[in-house]
Amino acid sequence: MSATKVLLATVLLASALPLGSAFAHDDEYRHRRDHAAHDDFLDRAEWAHEAAHDLGLFESGREHRRFHHRYGHAHEDFHVERPGTFHDHGRFEDAY
Repeated sequence: MSATKVLLATVLLASALPLGSAFAHDDEYRHRRDHAAHDDFLDRAEWAHEAAHDLGLFESGREHRRFHHRYGHAHEDFHVERPGTFHDHGRFEDAY
């Protein structure tokens, strides 16, 4: 291998390393942001569930089951949009 090729390979490798770590940082940031959004989603769902009970909005078991059914679909949609959060454990499902 000629000195020119070695020098070119070194320059390419050296310039690619910072980009790789920058992309990794972006992925980590996105992953943490998605987890924070998931926590917010669960907090809002839990609040809505408690508020509905407190306000007497669940007049029947059917309405209560409908809420959980709709929540389940919304939660699933959230995970489809942010697949990195599939391994999170939902506090809302565990509590009810």
